[in-house]
Amino acid sequence: MTRVWLITGLLQYESGKTWLTIAFAKNLIERGYMVRLYKPVAGHSAWYQFKTLVDSIKYRVLVGEDVVKYRDYLGVKQDFELLNPIDILSAPPSPTRYRSIAEYLAALEVLAEQIVMVRLSDPIEGLSKYYIVEGSINKLVEGLREWIYKLKTLFNPSRIGVEDLLDEIYSPSTSTILYKTLKVLAEDSDILLVESFNDAAIPFYELLDLVEKTFMVTPGYVYELDVVGFKKLVKRNYALYGDIGVKMSKIFPYIDTIFESPLPIANSPIELASKIKEIIGELIKK
Repeated sequence: MTRVWLITGLLQYESGKTWLTIAFAKNLIERGYMVRLYKPVAGHSAWYQFKTLVDSIKYRVLVGEDVVKYRDYLGVKQDFELLNPIDILSAPPSPTRYRSIAEYLAALEVLAEQIVMVRLSDPIEGLSKYYIVEGSINKLVEGLREWIYKLKTLFNPSRIGVEDLLDEIYSPSTSTILYKTLKVLAEDSDILLVESFNDAAIPFYELLDLVEKTFMVTPGYVYELDVVGFKKLVKRNYALYGDIGVKMSKIFPYIDTIFESPLPIANSPIELASKIKEIIGELIKK
């Protein structure tokens, strides 16, 4: 039976989930395990991760740097749509589009205000739907506009408002696709490493009961969480507060940790993998 390990991050950005996921996978593969990786929901910034625009044109699919790293560092062969059914491209708006700097800074705090384009894929059926948020296009900084138009020409996305787009992303049909995709990846693996999105405790709710181990990473440290307590708290907070209640920053203070370790500085996920072999060994024994 496939073991599902969930890797989450404490911070909204740059917790280190992708590096840790790759380092875990590298070590587990070297120990003889059949490992698959899954990032149900991914986000990337057209400004801060500009290479993702070039990669999306190169591979002819909207894709972020995290999933490309799976291929670059581990030689993963699966289609990007299978590894990552939902991809969200964001971009910071221009300050000239706001009445005040305070209004501009407030917009930068909300991801929904910066979503430009989204890919929703059903890899089982081999279908992908693209959406573009025209309101965000109108607010783009000038340097990005031509690149977004290149993607628009390539993918021919449907126009959509942010609220309708979020309804689509969080719809039961989308959750069903994410669950079915997980089951496909799990069919031929000993361990399925699932990387969460931003600081979400879990990338989609239906995954929760399948999780055997949960890890949380923040710069310089990794924790294994008490999975029973984690599941109970996620279920309770989700019922009370919805998605906003299942951020790691909200629940981590109330969950017991059963293992914790500092993480060494490394130049790449592969170097990190070589430096945490003993840590992986301890985690496998548990």
